[in-house]
Amino acid sequence: MNYNKIYNKICQPPHNQSRQLADEIRLNNTKFTIVTPRMIIKRNIKREIDDENIDINSMVNTVWNHHLTDAQREEFESLAKSINDINQNVANINSDSHNRMDRINNHQEIDPIGIFSGTEFSQRTDFESLILATFP
Repeated sequence: MNYNKIYNKICQPPHNQSRQLADEIRLNNTKFTIVTPRMIIKRNIKREIDDENIDINSMVNTVWNHHLTDAQREEFESLAKSINDINQNVANINSDSHNRMDRINNHQEIDPIGIFSGTEFSQRTDFESLILATFP
């Protein structure tokens, strides 16, 4: 197995995929999750290696500490920040929508007399009172 080739793939942050990764993370998590650069590396490792016998967290630390350049670390940090910003915006929009829906369900007291601007309806049942409304 050519580990250098694998490390090269793992060490490359997914370019122009902030929105896609944010959607994927929201889909796989029921609550808002703060994304770290190491989470993205972990995703890259899982994508490249199918061996279940490896300690993935140890491998993430090894890649982060020994195989990434400073520029690559900054790219992963920037990508994680972008993903977090997208997910935070979605969470804010969802929260705002939920708040608006909650307000719709609030029971509102209405004064039945106030609905018709004080217009009184007679209890009479003759023809004129049924057709003509009395106005003040």
